[in-house]
Amino acid sequence: MEIVGVLLERRPGLIVLCNGTRVALKDGVSADHVPIGRSVTITCTIYGGTKVADEIRLNPDWLLEAIEATGAP
Repeated sequence: MEIVGVLLERRPGLIVLCNGTRVALKDGVSADHVPIGRSVTITCTIYGGTKVADEIRLNPDWLLEAIEATGAP
């Protein structure tokens, strides 16, 4: 599963996106390279109802602008 969103906050073992989505970080996965407010794509797996990030990639700024222009939630 992939989630596209904007990083709102980082906590140990967890990130929160601006829409309130919480994603746990798999061992070895870090969000330290992601500035707050930056658009990301998160590849994740769901374990017992919890989203767990397998990979976090930065998105180009134009991608977020294009998604916002569509009015997508």
